[in-house]
Amino acid sequence: MSKKEEWRKLLENKIKKRKEYIKNVKELVEVASEAEEQNKEDEAKLFFVENMPESILAERGQPLFLFEQYDEEQLNTYLPGLSKINADARKYILTSGTTDSSAYAEIVETYRVSKEVLAPYTTTFTTLESKSIEEVSIVFSDLAKEKAKKENLPPRLNKINENLGDMFTIALQNYNKTKIGLGMVHQSAMDLRVVLQQLWGGLVALARKKDSAQTKRHRFEMAKQGDRIFIVECLIVEDVEKKKLISSLDILAKALLQFSDGDFGKNLLGDDKEKLNNLYNLWVLSINIANSIVPSIELQE
Repeated sequence: MSKKEEWRKLLENKIKKRKEYIKNVKELVEVASEAEEQNKEDEAKLFFVENMPESILAERGQPLFLFEQYDEEQLNTYLPGLSKINADARKYILTSGTTDSSAYAEIVETYRVSKEVLAPYTTTFTTLESKSIEEVSIVFSDLAKEKAKKENLPPRLNKINENLGDMFTIALQNYNKTKIGLGMVHQSAMDLRVVLQQLWGGLVALARKKDSAQTKRHRFEMAKQGDRIFIVECLIVEDVEKKKLISSLDILAKALLQFSDGDFGKNLLGDDKEKLNNLYNLWVLSINIANSIVPSIELQE
């Protein structure tokens, strides 16, 4: 092999190694947000273990304890020193914790539904223990609502604007990455803002279909309350639902304004994670428009 060929081979090998490294980093970042989502489930389970009466853990907990033991072994097998995502590791990360949390929630609900626990659950609880069971129930209820939102919202958003559900999912994933330090605040803010813009654009397009004569020449702006009200009048018939949607669009306009702040959402140096987290909560309230408006529109069709 000539010196030129050796030299070329050295450079090609370095380029190849770096490309492999970049690929592995991308895969690690991708599954890191999934791992953070699974932590939410395990934090709910931890709350369960810390707050449920000992008698319940002894009576019903052994199968779950054995599952968690096995899952910890899997975690220790795949995660420490993980340099790349192989097929088994990816399968574990993407599926771990997706089935067993419902078993925890079922146990909580079983003991929560009655003041006096009947056979075969003969244990009676103190007032403090009953309160703890209620608190654990709330934690799992919130977890279930968050999961349902991720499953139910995308198809409804797609009915408002094509591909909006996919944009919602991507923006949510990028926000979760940013929350654990694997993404940039300004980029996440832009992703969340675009979803709001496309949501408004979809509502305007739906209104134009409903009343093309009055909407054809008008340029609707979310920042104008009159425009927001007009869009609602085009889309909704029932008065109570109108008021709800007007209120939701007011929140949407407020969120978009804050996401568009020149010192934050459009600033490469705007690294205010606290503000991003606060605006995310406002974003979620805005996105929930889809849960109310799509059924209302479908009823009119």
